[in-house]
Amino acid sequence: MSLPKTYAEIIEDTILTLNETMGSSRQAIWKAVSGAFPAADYKQFVVRLKKMREAGQIAQKGGKFRLELSYKHKLLKALEKGKSGKKVAKSSVSMKKGAKKTAAKKSKGVAKKAAKKAKKERKTAAVAKRGKAGKKGAKKGKAAVAKKGAKKASSGAGKKTSGSSKTQKKKTTKKTLNKKVAAVKKAKNSRKGAAKTQKGKGAAGKPAKGGIQSKRKQAKQDEAVNDDKTQEKQDEQKAAVDSTPRSSRGDRTSRRDSSAAALSNKKSGKKAVQASGKKSGAGKSNASKAIKKGASAAKKGKSAAKGGKSAGAKKGK
Repeated sequence: MSLPKTYAEIIEDTILTLNETMGSSRQAIWKAVSGAFPAADYKQFVVRLKKMREAGQIAQKGGKFRLELSYKHKLLKALEKGKSGKKVAKSSVSMKKGAKKTAAKKSKGVAKKAAKKAKKERKTAAVAKRGKAGKKGAKKGKAAVAKKGAKKASSGAGKKTSGSSKTQKKKTTKKTLNKKVAAVKKAKNSRKGAAKTQKGKGAAGKPAKGGIQSKRKQAKQDEAVNDDKTQEKQDEQKAAVDSTPRSSRGDRTSRRDSSAAALSNKKSGKKAVQASGKKSGAGKSNASKAIKKGASAAKKGKSAAKGGKSAGAKKGK
């Protein structure tokens, strides 16, 4: 059997008639509906009540139902004007749909903004993570390289770099030889430098021990000194002869001759010594003989000088 009103209108009317402040239970509402409309179906009643609650026309708190305040005011105004609750329900549903749409739009916008914000945060977090990971990786890499270097230094380099034990031994021997050669060269250079600084003189002004060249140089120097001395003596003798009278000049000429003979003998003895210095080994005995000859010649010169002096004295008398 068809009912004179819809189930929504029947439920609205029953809730208004019951007029409980905290709302009415589902059993109480159904009791009133079934009393007024005995042909009503319970299942349809329950479905409509649920839909009205979802549409926002009825509010549920616990097990009790009441009309939404805004919807209740609209319904009462419409009933006063003589309108049915259908139009109010339609308008409320459309308003609810519009509100829902706006709310959905707003929620979508908020969700988009939130999603963008979350994406940005994720990106920044990922970049920061990568940077940290890169730093950690660099640190790990450095540590690994240092470890490898320490291992190679402690346990010896691998075959690829330093080779087998034989090659290592060869290398070590080569290094030691090179060090020895370098030390010898250094010592040689230091000796050369010391010889240069001394300038051919040893301790206490004595001639340094050297080779044949140094001996030759020394002999040349001695010759030059002796020549200078003889020249000085000759100059002195000339000056003395010029200052003395003619009578005593004869005596002096004889003396001069004797002194010149002595000097020549001395020179010959020195030359013999220098020649003996050039030779080695058996040359030493020859040098001593030459020195002896020079000494004997010098003695002869002295005796000749004495004879000349005596002859001069006799002539003067």
